[in-house]
Amino acid sequence: MTDGVLTGGVPYAELHAHSAFSFLDGASHPEELAAEGARLGLTSLAITDHDGLYGVVRFSEAAKKVGLKTSFGAELHLPAPAGTNGAPVLDPPTGTPDPRATHLLVLARGEHGYRNLSSAIGTAHLDAGVKGAANYTLEALGEASKGEWLVLTGCRKGAVHQALTAPLSAGYLSSRNVPTGQIPSTQRFGESRGDRLDRARYELGRLVGVFGRENVAVEITATGDPRDADLHDALALLAEEARLPLVATTAAHYARPRDADLAGALAAVRARSSLDDLDGWLPGAPTAHLRSGAEMARLHHRHPQAVPTAAALGEECAFDLKLIAPDLPPYPVEPGYTEASWLRELTYQGATKYYGPRGSNEKAWQQIDHELKVITDLHFPGYFLVVYDLVRFCREQGILAQGRGSAANSAVCYALGITAVDAVKHGLLFERFLAPERDGPPDIDIDIESVRREEVIQYVYEKFGRRHAAQVANVISYRPRSAVRDAARALGYDIGQQDAWSKSIERWGSLKPLVPSGGTVSDGGAAAGSSAPPAEPPSAGPQNKTAAKDARMTALWGPREPRPHVGHLDAGRPGPGRTNASGPGVFVDVLAEESRAPGEPRPARADDSHDVVPFRTPPSAAEEGRSPTTCSTSPTGCSDCPGTWGSTRAAWSCATGR
Repeated sequence: MTDGVLTGGVPYAELHAHSAFSFLDGASHPEELAAEGARLGLTSLAITDHDGLYGVVRFSEAAKKVGLKTSFGAELHLPAPAGTNGAPVLDPPTGTPDPRATHLLVLARGEHGYRNLSSAIGTAHLDAGVKGAANYTLEALGEASKGEWLVLTGCRKGAVHQALTAPLSAGYLSSRNVPTGQIPSTQRFGESRGDRLDRARYELGRLVGVFGRENVAVEITATGDPRDADLHDALALLAEEARLPLVATTAAHYARPRDADLAGALAAVRARSSLDDLDGWLPGAPTAHLRSGAEMARLHHRHPQAVPTAAALGEECAFDLKLIAPDLPPYPVEPGYTEASWLRELTYQGATKYYGPRGSNEKAWQQIDHELKVITDLHFPGYFLVVYDLVRFCREQGILAQGRGSAANSAVCYALGITAVDAVKHGLLFERFLAPERDGPPDIDIDIESVRREEVIQYVYEKFGRRHAAQVANVISYRPRSAVRDAARALGYDIGQQDAWSKSIERWGSLKPLVPSGGTVSDGGAAAGSSAPPAEPPSAGPQNKTAAKDARMTALWGPREPRPHVGHLDAGRPGPGRTNASGPGVFVDVLAEESRAPGEPRPARADDSHDVVPFRTPPSAAEEGRSPTTCSTSPTGCSDCPGTWGSTRAAWSCATGR
């Protein structure tokens, strides 16, 4: 056992794991899964997110840093035969506690399998025509696999698993006397164990018939359910009868057991419900986390062969994502030309226009020849022809378009009309744009006027086809306000409290704790990264734009004086009921400080100082000069005078007329 790695001496590969890219279902980022998998000593780890390969790049890069082998796949959502009259139904992933679907777990066997899987997923999304939905059929997936996939029977929503555990209605014809190949997939059998096994055999037979016996494995997962033992025995029996491998997985939805609370909160957000209302659908224990080989061997001691079989299949499916380099579709060129020769011809035409014939500007033509050689050696002529075609279309249609960025360093781009900057005249460095030492194709950005951008997009689809063109999407994350609002709803707080908390957060701020440079946040929240703790905690910088602006203003003008408000002191200007004896900015409990006669009890006050309302005794009428105390014509005053105050208390009416 190496330091920090829990190998346990049992080889094991996790073939079923969801990252946070399974939106609101996985609770750990790909980097967290890779780090935990390496710590547990897994021989390899597969990431299988819902209906897509969204997180594979981040996962591959993280796994490479920790020396973990990687496999790639997806959990595909097919319609479940659970609708009215057995009609297939596929619920949307959000808004319901337990969406109805049939899950099919697919792992790519090498780079060819990855390409086939990516193509199948993209085609299914296009056929659905709805964001977030995919239209799969088992037969179409079998044709797309071309024998390059490993298919697992899946989790509790897999077809085989559902056949063994789903509640079935009595009154349906038993299948014991019906040949397996003639049983419709939507038929419900009786309640006996034999009927359930017959239906599970049929579902397993469908998978074998579609994908091939050598490409199917039966999956068992320890969930902590007391029925797991019987279920695993039934699945092991089916695997033995069909001569298929039995593999153990964790169906991980988070990296560590402590992440289970976050997974539950995400499930409540996904269902648009509170945790209390969703409690019946949540797992009873934090079991969907990564495990070491030794722990898996203990959990599956009834079927010990399932753990090393998973390791063997993981080794078979592992490959480096760097091997996947998508090729551009062939660019149509004039007869008698290749992509390289056609690019050279177009470049020479533009160079003659801008630099004159060869020999008139030797420096420019030498640069053109040098760039064309580099482009050809790196196999990028087709890439430059595609970009040239877009700019040519914009120019012919009168659409404003201009290349920008490092492409301006290329004389070839200038000659093709992609950019408007003469790289030779300004002495720009071509290697900043493209060089043999750089990895991947160059980045050519084209700005197109917004009101006519759709015309260019439709031209690309028409020119290259819907299945050879795609729009790039950015991966975004929750804004702090939205995160707080949804989390508060999941925790059961009302809408008013949700809004109050979310509005108290700075719009573009962050909810993440500040971590000192060079360290990480440990479980206890302290920064870890050095053996000895710092003598003083490092000063934290501004957390958001408002704090950064305040810091700049403080550096420029110095600290601002505190602004007093009711109940606080203002230096040099004590108001009624306040005193500046304690200095500026100090709260004074005016009820406690109020003067009173000797023996007079202190006025009633709240025990909580936050409930103290600053008090000011209003001036009396005599202090305001509105109360006559003597009559100007009577030395004895007017104490017995029946005079009265006017209705406005601003004028005195004397009975004697004085």
